[in-house]
Amino acid sequence: MGETILTTPQTWIEYIPAHRFVGLYDIHAKGYVDFEKREDFDRIEGILESMVPVQHPVVWAHHAGWFYNAGKKGYFYGSGVAEDYAGVIPEGFEVRDVPASYYLVFGHPKYDYMKDNGEVMKRVEELTQEQYNLAICTSEKLKNGLLSNINDFIEYTLRCKEMVAESE
Repeated sequence: MGETILTTPQTWIEYIPAHRFVGLYDIHAKGYVDFEKREDFDRIEGILESMVPVQHPVVWAHHAGWFYNAGKKGYFYGSGVAEDYAGVIPEGFEVRDVPASYYLVFGHPKYDYMKDNGEVMKRVEELTQEQYNLAICTSEKLKNGLLSNINDFIEYTLRCKEMVAESE
């Protein structure tokens, strides 16, 4: 792999349709590496790979991220499936309904996963409160249907950014 340039992760709002998520939710896992260390990791990977034919078109198999339960952060790993999925739920997995909504999404340009993933994830977690506030402020208007077109979205995002800056 060529030279990696680490930068501030990007944030954006993305509409994700309603779906179900079949996965493992581990309150003790800090990230993907904790799943890789499990004795049954090959079995988990095999199960998720077998779900590719039924994966959701937006939330695919081998999807992962953080969740919170009672204020404690954990990690999930699994596959999105259709909202009406009624197939087998593998042993140890659970299925959760995920409502259609606008979600805060994080991204980073390509990087060497084995070498730089810890630093990239640290940078995601260190995003400023302003970045979170701006995304949440904008997403509330989107969720409530108050922004009807892209120009309204851009204008409101700029006003939201001003409001966040004034509150700090």
